[in-house]
Amino acid sequence: MVISPRGNENADLRVSSLISPNVACWNFDRLHQLFLPFECDRIASIPLSSRLPGDSICWDLERSGQYTVKSAYKTIFNDNWKGDEEATSVAAHTIWKKIWQIQALPRVKVFAWRACQNALPTRRNISYRIKDYDSECCICERDFESTLHALRDCKLARDVWRKSRFAHVALSRTSSIVDWWEGCLAEFDEFDAASIITLCWAIWGARNSWIMEGVAPVPEDVVSYAKKTSSEVGDALIKKNTKAAGMALPASWSPPSPSYYKVNVDAGFIDGLGSGLGVVVRDENGGVLVCGAAQSQDRWDTATAEAKAVMFGLQLAKDAGMDKLVVEGDCLQVIQALKNRSAGASSFSLIIEDI
Repeated sequence: MVISPRGNENADLRVSSLISPNVACWNFDRLHQLFLPFECDRIASIPLSSRLPGDSICWDLERSGQYTVKSAYKTIFNDNWKGDEEATSVAAHTIWKKIWQIQALPRVKVFAWRACQNALPTRRNISYRIKDYDSECCICERDFESTLHALRDCKLARDVWRKSRFAHVALSRTSSIVDWWEGCLAEFDEFDAASIITLCWAIWGARNSWIMEGVAPVPEDVVSYAKKTSSEVGDALIKKNTKAAGMALPASWSPPSPSYYKVNVDAGFIDGLGSGLGVVVRDENGGVLVCGAAQSQDRWDTATAEAKAVMFGLQLAKDAGMDKLVVEGDCLQVIQALKNRSAGASSFSLIIEDI
């Protein structure tokens, strides 16, 4: 929702006037002139197709891009019934299995399991058991204190996420903790996924300390504590594996077939700056033929950024006269979408169609 006043001089303003057509990206100078910072962040998270197609309806609250009454209801009423944030059936079994496999402290895993069960003592959950109990968040006083609000959407949580290297994950528009974490577990490697859930655990602890002891936490300290906790677990695992195997083997790069070129792509996020794309193109002998990097103020979600990196890499290779290409990246969602030639009505599908 946009709350910035339109003003008389912007009475006929259209979305197209906020886009730089030559490069198919948002005109950020214009955005910052017209909108509040949090509104600019939301707009910057909306990916634009390089084809600049005609307007279409995208429903990003469902992965398929198709509207469902359930997702609309949950969004409008902010999960206004107990079962909305509970993990159920196959999806629940899948995410719980992944949570137990991450390299994190046992108490972090138990916390994550309770969060997926909607069993954390949030004010919203307490209100289900105590009549007339105030379920409003006592920190930001802007919304109900649900699990998702406490860990992602509250002012305290957002301040912490902004100070971390995972700032972009707080821009997710998923409507349940299960969907949010499931996306993180699918898109990040095992160490980063564990770091994200550990940071959620640290946010929950800092939040409770503030409420119970009245001492406002410093966001940087919360991030440092979570990082230290994750690092200690990671270091212990490395020592254990090294001792068991004698020595760790370095990851190897596999060459493409003769006469083909391999395009390795990756995307990253720089706090306060936006998204970064990186590409390296090698021949069958491992020789680097083309490399490139690009930085954008856009704040895409992880899958969209990785898809943009693929498109950037293919364009570089094409400009260099290469046509027999193999693409390699670390985002399973993008690779599967390309292999399956996925089509849909979501903004992510729009970028896949660009490729």
